[in-house]
Amino acid sequence: IMNPFNNIIQDSDFFLDVPDCVADGASYKEKIEKALALVGEGYHLEDFSWEQIDKKFKLSMVTKGTAHTFELSKVSDFVDGINLCKGLNEILKASGYSGSKSFDPISSETVDFAIAFITKGKSAELRNAGLNYN
Repeated sequence: IMNPFNNIIQDSDFFLDVPDCVADGASYKEKIEKALALVGEGYHLEDFSWEQIDKKFKLSMVTKGTAHTFELSKVSDFVDGINLCKGLNEILKASGYSGSKSFDPISSETVDFAIAFITKGKSAELRNAGLNYN
């Protein structure tokens, strides 16, 4: 697959996904696994569950031996990328990640939806190049 980001970010720093593929809270499991794989350093899901409360999905998971919970908005069948990345960044913070990268939801004319694990500088470069609207 071609890297649509003009070599601003590397292939190993993002994954592309379909933005309108959320059937229920379980639809987020693979996205979380792909996001954690971008970090490496032993990040993976050890446990995952979800429940729907009104117009939200409450996701509960364990990674690096620590339990985490966050909520995502249920917006039709669209991925709540902004809150997903916020939740993933909280997991990093709570688990002692000390690197300079964080999760960033990506949407533009080039891609419908992606999650990148990049520095603030790379995020700004993408926005300046018109490759991210978030």
